[in-house]
Amino acid sequence: MCSSDLKTAPKSKPLAMALSNQAALFSAKDMIPEAEESYKKALTMYETALNPNHLAVATALSQLAGFYFLHDRHAEAVPLYNRALSIDERALGAEHPEVAKDLYNLATVNTLLGNYKDAEMQAQRSLQIRQKVLKANDPALVRTLDRMAENFALQGRLDEALRVYGLAVSASEKAHGADAEETRVCKAKFANVQSQLSGGATP
Repeated sequence: MCSSDLKTAPKSKPLAMALSNQAALFSAKDMIPEAEESYKKALTMYETALNPNHLAVATALSQLAGFYFLHDRHAEAVPLYNRALSIDERALGAEHPEVAKDLYNLATVNTLLGNYKDAEMQAQRSLQIRQKVLKANDPALVRTLDRMAENFALQGRLDEALRVYGLAVSASEKAHGADAEETRVCKAKFANVQSQLSGGATP
């Protein structure tokens, strides 16, 4: 696929961007039905003007899924993220950063839905890709490790959660610095799980 096909189509880009901007504005004003309609129109436009497997469609799918995620409609976000993942994998390859992002998004919503097994597999695969293609100080690694650790903790798999939170602390120190707020948050989560393993009360 040539580079001009990636993510946008020249004739569709201006209208799609306008619709997305409109949707974001509606959302900021708590005009939820109007925002949803704008995201859906952008998606339909790409599907009609291009084809259902175009990368621009994957972008529109992720935008609508992200809208549903922000409004706690997690079950509706899952099939959209799944479809975006399928498109990105075919067009970009199985180890592209965009694929890792799709997997991370799926892990996030599946964790919230209690689909821990799916979330674990998706987070692990996202981490594997990101460790391979990103620099060691990339904040995306911190977020992925944090998601994995949270998933373990919610299942009561505290030993695994502690191990991964420890990795998240190290990654955050590289990405943000030892005294950064993000690192302090990681350390607090690590300490919380450590306390639970030691028989202490959960804060």
